[in-house]
Amino acid sequence: MTSPSDGQLMAQVCQQDQAAFNHLVRRHLAPLMGYANRLCGDASRAEDLVQETWLRVWLHATQYRQDRGAFSTWLFTILQRQFIDHQRKFGKETYGAERDLGHACRLPDEAAGPAQLLFQAREQQAFKRALATLPEHQRWALLLSHQQGFSNEAGAQILGVSRRAFESLLARGRRALRLERFEATSGTKVQPRDGGT
Repeated sequence: MTSPSDGQLMAQVCQQDQAAFNHLVRRHLAPLMGYANRLCGDASRAEDLVQETWLRVWLHATQYRQDRGAFSTWLFTILQRQFIDHQRKFGKETYGAERDLGHACRLPDEAAGPAQLLFQAREQQAFKRALATLPEHQRWALLLSHQQGFSNEAGAQILGVSRRAFESLLARGRRALRLERFEATSGTKVQPRDGGT
């Protein structure tokens, strides 16, 4: 027996089907929680954000239109907007580079020797520091694309920008990470030409 699609489950959720809703939650909770952790940098805030997101899915299920994109895109759009609204209400807090950003890094290679593991740990720390210095829209674009696996079209929809703007955010974020890596390894400070965000 094949598992129902997200669209089929959402049609049932529109009819207040709790079992279909629970199925969607089980299917999408881990990636949604992972992204919320990366956004918030705090597990407690991330859990609140995810709960608010699922509440909105339940309350506004009829607003989902399958012809406008995948359910996961709609779900992450809700979470992203909830996060931005929270920032507007309570002010922006420091990005949690030293807390939950570790989720954004790859796991070390288990077959590696001690020297390789040390090198990988240093690389991860450098990556975490560099990612934390990026402007938030660049960081969000990189996380959506590289950590969550969204296409540029879906990432643009989640952030509420054009595809071209999303691709620009990705390019600038990648360039900034490469520049940070170069500066760290060479000890040379490079002034950016475009001035930033």
